[in-house]
Amino acid sequence: MNNSNRLCNAYVPNTNPKSAYAGFRINTCLELSDPHGGTFIETVENGEEFLDLLPESLDDPLYRVVAIYNEGYHRASRIISEFYNVEDAIAFIAELTGSKVDIYSY
Repeated sequence: MNNSNRLCNAYVPNTNPKSAYAGFRINTCLELSDPHGGTFIETVENGEEFLDLLPESLDDPLYRVVAIYNEGYHRASRIISEFYNVEDAIAFIAELTGSKVDIYSY
């Protein structure tokens, strides 16, 4: 495991009023073994869950960038990218929006 990767949840609002997206989130995800065969990706919400699932994880955490649609849109969200380094995910959103990404949990 790469010690620089950690639990990271972030949100940045989209400043473009013409966009269908209200903002963007970074979600920490872990790849876990499925007891019925194969693997699945689990989104981790908090530190306790992260520490419980980390030993079962098949690889380093990955960071999923999710676009959140404006209220009233026919979809709630859309996955737009995944990164193995949280700094890459943060840079992606900052470049996409031109806004600072505020981290609210590590």
